[in-house]
Amino acid sequence: MACTTSNRFVVETEEPPAADWDAGFVARQSDGRHTYFEYTGWLELPAGDTREHRLLRLGNGMRVLCISDPQARQSAAALAVRAGSTSDPREYPGMAHALEHMLFLGTRTHPGEHDFEAYLTQYGGYTNASTTATTTHYRLSVNNAGLAGALTRFAGFFVEPLLDAQAIARELLAVESERLADAQSDTQRRAHIVSSTYCPMHAYAQFAGGSLASLQGSADRRGVELRDAMAAFFAREYAGDAMALAVIGGAGVAELVAMAVDAFSAVPRRTLAPARIAGHPLCDRKLGTVVRYQTVGARHDVTLVFALPRAAHAYAANACKYVETLVGGAHAGALGTVLRELGWISAVEVAAPLAGSRLPGVLCVSLAATPVGFARHEELVQYVFAYLRMLRAHGAQAWHFGEVQRTLQLEFYHGERTAPVAAAIALACQLGCPHLRAEHAVSGTRLLYEFDAPGIEALLTLLDPENYRLYLGAREFDDADALPCVDPHLGVAYGETPLPRRLTLEAELAAAPLEHAHRLQFPQPNPYVPANVPTCALQAPVPDNAGNNANDTDDVFQAPVLVRHDPLCELWLRTLPSTGGAMARSSITVGIAPSCVHATARGQALLGLAAWALEHAAAAHLGLARAAGIAWHVWVADHTLCVRVRGHAHLPDILEQTLATLSALDIGDREFAQLQGRALRAAECMRTASPRELVGWQQHCMRAEPRWHFAHCAQELARVGAPDLRAFVRDAFARVHVRVLVVGAGAADDARAVGARVVRALDACAPVPRVLRTRMRAVDVAPGAYVLRVRSGQAGGDCAVSYTVSAPRAASRWAQAQFMLLAHMMGAAFFDRLRTQEQLGYMVGCSWVGDASIGAGGLELRVQGASNPEFVCLRIERFLLEFGRRLEAMGEPELAGHRDALATANLDSPRTAARATAYLWPKILAGSYDFSCVFEVNRQLAALRKADVLEFWRAHVCPLDAQKKSTRVVVQAWADALHMPSDNVLREHPLPVVALHLCLQAAGAHELALSDVSCFVSERALDEPRLAMAELQRRLAALYRAVAPECSDRVCADIAAGHAQLGAALQMALDASRYPGSLLTSQPTPSDTAAPRNAPRTFAGAWIVADYLAFKRMHALHAPCSPAIPLEPLDGCGL
Repeated sequence: MACTTSNRFVVETEEPPAADWDAGFVARQSDGRHTYFEYTGWLELPAGDTREHRLLRLGNGMRVLCISDPQARQSAAALAVRAGSTSDPREYPGMAHALEHMLFLGTRTHPGEHDFEAYLTQYGGYTNASTTATTTHYRLSVNNAGLAGALTRFAGFFVEPLLDAQAIARELLAVESERLADAQSDTQRRAHIVSSTYCPMHAYAQFAGGSLASLQGSADRRGVELRDAMAAFFAREYAGDAMALAVIGGAGVAELVAMAVDAFSAVPRRTLAPARIAGHPLCDRKLGTVVRYQTVGARHDVTLVFALPRAAHAYAANACKYVETLVGGAHAGALGTVLRELGWISAVEVAAPLAGSRLPGVLCVSLAATPVGFARHEELVQYVFAYLRMLRAHGAQAWHFGEVQRTLQLEFYHGERTAPVAAAIALACQLGCPHLRAEHAVSGTRLLYEFDAPGIEALLTLLDPENYRLYLGAREFDDADALPCVDPHLGVAYGETPLPRRLTLEAELAAAPLEHAHRLQFPQPNPYVPANVPTCALQAPVPDNAGNNANDTDDVFQAPVLVRHDPLCELWLRTLPSTGGAMARSSITVGIAPSCVHATARGQALLGLAAWALEHAAAAHLGLARAAGIAWHVWVADHTLCVRVRGHAHLPDILEQTLATLSALDIGDREFAQLQGRALRAAECMRTASPRELVGWQQHCMRAEPRWHFAHCAQELARVGAPDLRAFVRDAFARVHVRVLVVGAGAADDARAVGARVVRALDACAPVPRVLRTRMRAVDVAPGAYVLRVRSGQAGGDCAVSYTVSAPRAASRWAQAQFMLLAHMMGAAFFDRLRTQEQLGYMVGCSWVGDASIGAGGLELRVQGASNPEFVCLRIERFLLEFGRRLEAMGEPELAGHRDALATANLDSPRTAARATAYLWPKILAGSYDFSCVFEVNRQLAALRKADVLEFWRAHVCPLDAQKKSTRVVVQAWADALHMPSDNVLREHPLPVVALHLCLQAAGAHELALSDVSCFVSERALDEPRLAMAELQRRLAALYRAVAPECSDRVCADIAAGHAQLGAALQMALDASRYPGSLLTSQPTPSDTAAPRNAPRTFAGAWIVADYLAFKRMHALHAPCSPAIPLEPLDGCGL
């Protein structure tokens, strides 16, 4: 490690020069007469990877990796630019983030703001981008037919962006909305407060996300055009030699190379070397301090941040990875293991600097503390340093490095292939490392190549009490004066004070009496890590004509085989071909369902506690398994306790040990108190989650029975005690029904052996009679509109709306195909209208959502932002009306293009055990066994014509609802600070009038009563229908002035100008008589309309639902799904 230490700080030495990217490259010329350089040396590739790889360097210095995968149905590309928030001009914090937004909004060749998105939608694709401290990366996914056109348009981002001034002004509102969202995210708040309290002049300390004030406000103060400043930033930072591109597609590698070279050679080369960021973010006066900050949720964070030097050149040894596995380990005697057993923390995470980063780094040790542990945070810090002292005493252990190295090799050489877009992002980002050697273009930072004992020991030396800073996060602090400052960007209250000497001096920390320090231990050899990992030899690039014989021709959507079916156990096998031999990756999932007697909210709460108790009791071997690269998960799904293990070996052993732990589970009073506290804190965190998540959970609970909301379960949790949990575990698991899914390269006999071990581990269990098994059923919602309104638990001003449209028996593949096609066609248009144009929210989306396996689902349109939910609902219905007209004008060829693109996207999936498990398990768990649903949906898609789509739209989606067949379920989450109209108001006034009144209140017209607004609208709608909107707005402002003579001139001016949604709200109120049957209408619903049960209704006839349980009581339930296939095992019963 290239560093020394002074009294309290890291002193850096010069890095070695960047890697040689000239040797081994040969000049070529594309058909478009662009010169590029192709790598002819060796590439380190995964074992059995038959895809063709080409590594290039374009004439402008851009690094390019092309991968041809003949089995891929979807192509992907990602481009990473070495310009992130640390590159922002000091005058314009957030410039990199704002520019990321703007590059999507038109180029000189394709000037339409949504041309790129529309093109991708036509070919079943999507796009997005992200900005980090050092990098901005852009990515796209598109089907193979659309890749060439997508790359051409994509390259235009970096050659000829429009950067239109009006679009900048509008997109800054989206940046501002994201800032408001970050202010309500504890993860973002912690990241921001950590960086913003660094040395003030360091690039790390700048506000990364940006805002209206930091961008447009800064430009206005300087008297310059923000567009000019953005263009200058683009010209300085966005150049070919600062970029890396990865392209993965189904075309031949020569074709992919031609696409990339011809499209991206036009990107200019930078003329100036990138500036080196001087200094370290943790300077002397920042070390040895503690920062306390306020969280939104009920969490307690203790984070130690250590100063590290640059280490971009050291990715081959990556000492941080070695230390990360030790400090974040879960072996017996690990820091996290001991503190969890004491009940002081629930998790420990270690975040090391990215290998290959060119910036000075920090290493963060984050402890998710319990309230008890947070109250003893000084002891937590003492235990961290006691553990680090023990590690330094052991020094760099070659055997442990070997285990870490082999675990990484196992994942790289024999791991499952990720989706093309995810792989492209990772490859593009690592290609940008200046010190990355060409032969490591694919393996990059995913492997450890050499053991550097001095580097590891130098790093451990830096993790001392004189080289760290402490961060404490909580919602409340005992000291009322602990948070005297407020961050100007996210509004986080914080305070910064020196650490006490007892936490900064090694001698005092070493002398601290720690009762359990003797339990801290260095790990023993891990039995789950293989002694040797077969690695592929370094492979030369494959010739162009040799890549179309991929072994992986199996389809992930094929049905599994039932190999055992008896009263206790149902065992399924899905065989996947593999070239990994003994290293083949497999997955085993077990679902243990107690009888329906326990299918209550109380039973759900206790089952969740039992899952956590099982996880805690099995922590010793599960921790070792995770360290060896074996993934495991214990969770509860639809009143079934599920356990999953996924990896390369030892899966049956780990699973049997875990299930045997369940049979012998014994929960003491102290352990129960820890589990209950953890569960209640989790429920509180869910209560204060984002409004979008809240409405999603409500919709999820309303779709099926039995299913309970987390708030309902939390109420039950608070009432139970340790004897209740012990009795539940004893009784609930005395009779069970077990489902097992084995996915991998094994044969039927291997699967039977797994099933036998599962049954043996649960030998105390008897089978549940079929009539007592819990079967999830869909709620059969009657046609009509239903509105459920809840309060958001967050302290900010965000609201959310989930507007779901469904059809009776939505499980029919015909309805699902229709909804999926509509979501595919309207997604980009919905985002454009409600987010880009109207700025109603920063999270806007449209998709098929539901539980198709049990017959529940539909089309969901969702929005989260500061706009009031009533107004958002109306804008959603207006959008649906406008999209209906667009649908009527759509030609048959355009519809066919959307239909074919969706069908291709439906079938795209990595052929892996993880993906096959994720697809098959919900269908097994639901008892529908509807394994062919993707093919059935595609078969229905192929039969759809425009007339079919229009008929379905008018019957089930159109808000006018002339045939009264549509079912609309609207869930709204209202911010605490926003006035929510009462049920009586909704019953007595048209919703457009209510929405207009809410918009007026948001504009500051608080004195204007709803009755005044209602009279104004009714008079103008009848008497002056042809008055210009500007005149109507002027008269509305005059009305307000008459009601409140002392009112603000600014408010009147805003009303007269129709600012902040007022114009749209007034127009909807005046036009309401034109939309009978929708929420937009001003016509009351006839009183003789049949009602499901007895519930209040809005003026327009929507049922006002008190809660999700009341909603489910209003409707019938679908019968449990009948199995889609006969449950006959492969060979008899398999016993």
